[in-house]
This record gives sequence, C-alpha cells and structure tokens, in this order.
Amino acid sequence: MTQNAIVFPEGRQIVGGTEGMHKAMGTFVSLAMEASTADAGSLYVVDATKQALVPYVTVGLPEVYVKQCGAVALGDQCCGRAVLHKQQWIVSDMLNDPLFENAKAAAEQSAVRAAFSTPVIDSTGFCMGSLACHFFRPYTPSTEDLTRNKLWAGLIAYSVEENRQSSLSAKA
Repeated sequence: MTQNAIVFPEGRQIVGGTEGMHKAMGTFVSLAMEASTADAGSLYVVDATKQALVPYVTVGLPEVYVKQCGAVALGDQCCGRAVLHKQQWIVSDMLNDPLFENAKAAAEQSAVRAAFSTPVIDSTGFCMGSLACHFFRPYTPSTEDLTRNKLWAGLIAYSVEENRQSSLSAKA
C-alpha cells in the first residue's frame, strides 16, 4: 500500500524538474520501500554548497527523525557514507552502531532503528544522492533487497537525467 510522499522544497530546488517528476520520485521511493518491506523510505540529494545531503522525498519517515538528522554530511550516517563511498551502506541497529553515533539521538527520539542506503549515481559517475529504506526494528537487508534498490536507484538517476535533458532541450 503506497503511503503519501513528502517532497521537500530544498531537495526539489536542487533536482529541478516538473511536478510529474517529483510525484514519480515519491512513487519510486514507495515502491523500493514496499519491495524491501521497510517501514519508511527516503531519497536525499547532494547539496554541493553544503557538502551534505538534504531531504528530497520521504515516505513514512518520522518528522522528528528527519529534523534530528538534519543535513547529512557526506561520509556521515548511513546515507552520507553510501554517497561518499559510492556503495551501499547498512546500519542494522542504529542504537548500537558506532558509525551512526552522530545521529543516534534521531533513532532514540523516533521509531527508526535500522536502514540501508544505496547511492544514486548518474551516467557520468556523479553520485547525486541516496535512496534509503528505514526500519522500525533492527534489520539486515537481504541480497535481494540490496539488488532491488540498486535497480531503483538506477531508475531514479535515469529519470532525473532525462528530465534535465528535456528541460535543456525545451530552453534551446
């Protein structure tokens, strides 16, 4: 069952595009989340001026968690590490993972306990963001979960690139 996606203005501005594309991104996050039986999902994008990830789309992610995590520095938390290293990153239990220490308060103040993040990499090799599935219990994703999210991340990257190309063509 698809939940309502929240599209954040800062992320929307970075990505650009049409309302239809933003809606599609919410659908992609929902489908990735549902396929992994996750409790929530997110798509954060790189804000080059901050050298951090900012929320673009969330589905079912508690507001307190999003606020507590704030802008995620590249290399920090689950999503920031996925983007910096351009590889999937797993935090099976946020309350016990020493690499999640900077955002432990976010987990303590919300229902979120685990997540896995997949880098969203465009055709030029630029990592534009992170697609994550979040769980309200300790959780380690299966190989199938990880493979599926790579496919969703690829579809997201392709969609954003195609939308940018269409916008450039329309302006020419």
